[in-house]
Amino acid sequence: MEEKKVRLQLEVSERRLAELQKLMEACDIGKQKDLFNAALTFLEWAVAERKKGRIIASIDEASMKYKELALPGLMAVHAEA
Repeated sequence: MEEKKVRLQLEVSERRLAELQKLMEACDIGKQKDLFNAALTFLEWAVAERKKGRIIASIDEASMKYKELALPGLMAVHAEA
């Protein structure tokens, strides 16, 4: 059975749209729908990791230092007992 599709409409500034287009180009993504799906997949993964009590971070392999991702919504996710 085919899943019902729903149209989602967003308002963004022209500056933000240009940023989205640059991201699409950098990631070789041709459609805004595909960019949205990729971003949603990343956020779902990050939330699942936070629920496991993990941090989401970028690691500098040369120095082994890391920087935690500071995303307000993600910081609200708490580890599950």
